[in-house]
Amino acid sequence: RERATLRAMLDNALNPMFICNDAGEILMLNPAAASVLSVSPQEAVGRPLAEVVACEKLEGLVRDTLEVGQARTEEGTVDNRTYLLTAAPIPDVGMMLEMQDITYLKELDRAKSDFVSIVSHDLRSPLTSILGFAKLLKRIGPLNERQERYVQQIIEVTWSMEALINNLLDLARIEAGLDEELEPCSLDEIAAQVVEEMQGVAAEREIRLRFAVRRDLPRILGRPMRLRQVVSNLVGNALKYTPPGGQVLVGLDATDTHLRMSVADTGLGIPPQDLPHIFEKFYRVQDAEHASRKGTGLGLALVKSIVESHGGQVVVKSQVGKGTIFTVILPIPDGSGGAEGQTD
Repeated sequence: RERATLRAMLDNALNPMFICNDAGEILMLNPAAASVLSVSPQEAVGRPLAEVVACEKLEGLVRDTLEVGQARTEEGTVDNRTYLLTAAPIPDVGMMLEMQDITYLKELDRAKSDFVSIVSHDLRSPLTSILGFAKLLKRIGPLNERQERYVQQIIEVTWSMEALINNLLDLARIEAGLDEELEPCSLDEIAAQVVEEMQGVAAEREIRLRFAVRRDLPRILGRPMRLRQVVSNLVGNALKYTPPGGQVLVGLDATDTHLRMSVADTGLGIPPQDLPHIFEKFYRVQDAEHASRKGTGLGLALVKSIVESHGGQVVVKSQVGKGTIFTVILPIPDGSGGAEGQTD
């Protein structure tokens, strides 16, 4: 009876689905799977799933799901189409795999990135002219106090627009996979330099900015300029949302497989309802305290894109009125495992 119920559920599912035993061999598949892969149930049953579904991500996904016993999701390419592969364990049976075709969504995202890139390039030229003429006005004066204030506002708004366009272009470049090649680099050196450069801003805002790093951290494969953007955006955000008398701590350590950088502040904190959205493009927390701080809503989206393009992830914990901790986790290349050391 249970098998009949399972069969009915599979047959009525729109997405390709497979049921496998604990060895990763196919026990059942639905008509959608047979159609997409052009294979009959008789040909597929009993064969390893990774042999029937030609996808380089699948073998590791199946192995991890069966060994760890937890659901996992990966993006993978099958027959030149992009799928969201979701694997979940089934007690006493093995596992289930669902394939959701997201090719259209990926193409839509690429088209959006192309559009943003083109528009941003077209905006850059007039902005450069506006900024140049505004600076020229200040030099050819004399200007009265009101005129001076208006010209300065033009310059500051133009700078903000320029920063917005640069962020949009960076995001489009990263999402299109057109960024620079990875190279060996030291995240601790990059972070130390950024922290040193931002000490002036911290002092001006009466915030204590500290840096703690374990000695002899391994190098990673990365893009130094992009990693610098990650550190700058996270530290800049922490300083922006931390009131005078507060503290921002940038820390780095490592495990055998990953390098971890945290940026912790004693600032405003992020409301729980906003946490799931803070990495979305143009999203900004809308309460009065956060809205009073200037920003484009692209900084954290850029951080997430950069970190993920390095094969890492960024996580956040926050408590309103207590502060926020952003943690960036990046893979360490094989053979460069974390070394024992101490904190500065």
